Amino acid sequence: MDTKLQIESTCAWAAWPPPTIAFCEARTCEFPAEPANAWSNLAYVLVGVYVLYLAKRQARWPLWPAGVTAIGIGIGSFAFHAFPTFYTEYADLVAMFLLSTYLLAVQFYRWWRLTIRTAVMVYVAVLLVSCGALWIHKDIGIAIFGIELAAATLIEAVLYRRHPRHQPRQSYRYFWILIAVFLLSLAIWAMDLAGIACNPDNHIFQGHALWHIANSTCLYWMYRYAMQFDWAKSNARVRTT
Repeated sequence: MDTKLQIESTCAWAAWPPPTIAFCEARTCEFPAEPANAWSNLAYVLVGVYVLYLAKRQARWPLWPAGVTAIGIGIGSFAFHAFPTFYTEYADLVAMFLLSTYLLAVQFYRWWRLTIRTAVMVYVAVLLVSCGALWIHKDIGIAIFGIELAAATLIEAVLYRRHPRHQPRQSYRYFWILIAVFLLSLAIWAMDLAGIACNPDNHIFQGHALWHIANSTCLYWMYRYAMQFDWAKSNARVRTT
């Protein structure tokens, strides 16, 4: 048994079902077990609080879940990296599903012109199915998240192509910033997982921690892109149904 496994076997969290994934940072028996990966999740919380502030100030109440989701991701991911077990990993992935299913619900709302009430029902249904599938198949969480993000992006492409030529098109500036930042942070995530340029004993800076910081800004860019849509009409449809 190597030194890392010897340390992990004596940790308090070692008695719990193990997680299905491990990143570069070596786990310790202290709290948090992965300091860099854990504390970097404060970025999500800060972004989430700021998005909630913007949503309230700009009266974009249908977008407040973006802020709540950011805070949820920060809490779930902190729990996983602070006390690495399957259950905290599950909480981390469920928080990620809050984002991917929210994006899907928003895209369905725009594509099929749903009421917000119906969009909420779609959101809850997809979220429950995703969480149930993860509980049954413990190692498919990242795949579910990726598929849902890909589906939301595909719908955006369909909406772009179907947009009437005689009507002004919404700005895609923040959408492309969102895609660029996400792809860059995803590359950092993959390199950390693969152990590329990896220093496990560095508990101050880690690639996965950088992923948290960069990826957290995606929630802000998502809000900036979505705020241009006419949510006032959405509110009217809810009141008249």
